Amino acid sequence: MTLEDSVGKIRDRVDQNKVDVKYGTASVGTSSTTIAHGLGRTPKTVQATPWVDARVWRSAAPDATNIYLQASASTSVYWEVK
Repeated sequence: MTLEDSVGKIRDRVDQNKVDVKYGTASVGTSSTTIAHGLGRTPKTVQATPWVDARVWRSAAPDATNIYLQASASTSVYWEVK
């Protein structure tokens, strides 16, 4: 096996294990807020970090297009889906 073959196999393995991640910011209120995530599939994980002292949770299960968040008080959040 040549060095080029080894590098090609390693590159293929890395590409297969690549995780798609999308992230952004959004304003989330005390009722359900719909946020388009752009992942192109249903996320396996959803994380949301509020910018102020508020609790944020999923108000509905994510789908292939959107995530649904709600907060204890209106806040901006950083969100990430994988």
